[in-house]
Amino acid sequence: MLRKGEALNGGHKKKLDGTSPPTTLKASLSLFEAKDGFELILVEELTKLVRRSRLEAGCLLFDLYRISGKHSAFALFEVWEMGEAMEAHLCNLHTTRFKVATEPHLAQPIQVFELEEML
Repeated sequence: MLRKGEALNGGHKKKLDGTSPPTTLKASLSLFEAKDGFELILVEELTKLVRRSRLEAGCLLFDLYRISGKHSAFALFEVWEMGEAMEAHLCNLHTTRFKVATEPHLAQPIQVFELEEML
């Protein structure tokens, strides 16, 4: 997991500023699957969420992926500067609106995995 003052460089961490002590970051992976016929609606709502979330304080990474081989399945990979930033994101109006707008179009509930650094 990245820490404050680090960046990814070809998949490896590197120090950006050695003067500040590292801060533990929060990362998560969220999986979404649209009901048949609702893929475009989900993509539109995910796109709005990504654009707004990337502007939030503490958001370091907020990327959307389509799951290979499944045209209706998507993943969001998020990295936040600290747990408080992620918690604030979850309470934001645009996050709440996203959940309300997409819930009827999902084939199953959103799966969220909080990630822990291993290496």
